[in-house]
Amino acid sequence: MMRRALILKTASLGPVERFVRHSRTFRSLVKRFIAGDTLDEAMEASKQLLDQGFSVTLDCLGENTKSIDEAVNAKDTYIAMLDRIAQVEGAGGCTPDGYK
Repeated sequence: MMRRALILKTASLGPVERFVRHSRTFRSLVKRFIAGDTLDEAMEASKQLLDQGFSVTLDCLGENTKSIDEAVNAKDTYIAMLDRIAQVEGAGGCTPDGYK
């Protein structure tokens, strides 16, 4: 548990996050697993993959919430994601009325 906490704490430091996101060493790994920094970027990356016949999943990492405001923001982000996914043709499984 202590190791996990140390990794999460280190990863949340601004300089470390910027280094990982912009370093040539990590670029291919980051690009493969992070579709974008915004919902619009993630949706565009997802659409490109869907158009190629791939399945995709989206996640907004929010496991480090420490306040009610952060938790509410994470919830609102997930709701916005689900609303946007439901509008994508070929998203499969998610419709405005629920799951197929």
